[in-house]
Amino acid sequence: MTRIEFLTELSRKLKGLPQEEINNVLSYYDEVFLDAGVENEKETAEKLGNIDDIARQILIDNNIAPDGEPEYFVQQKNGTQGTGAATVESKA
Repeated sequence: MTRIEFLTELSRKLKGLPQEEINNVLSYYDEVFLDAGVENEKETAEKLGNIDDIARQILIDNNIAPDGEPEYFVQQKNGTQGTGAATVESKA
């Protein structure tokens, strides 16, 4: 896989992230490829690993579940953490 193919595919898989974050990620990986040299693009892509795994980790690191839904923690009354939507109770 070439540098352009890698960056294009990664960009597609990062939908849901803010554009600024996508740009930061792509800049980072572009720099990795450029540092390795044009003649080593295919080897660099192989060393980086599976694009699906890379994209999945980036999404998780940005609190976005791989299915595209926001992921967050809710402090429950008993002090434990859960995930999902919180219900708000009104005291009125």
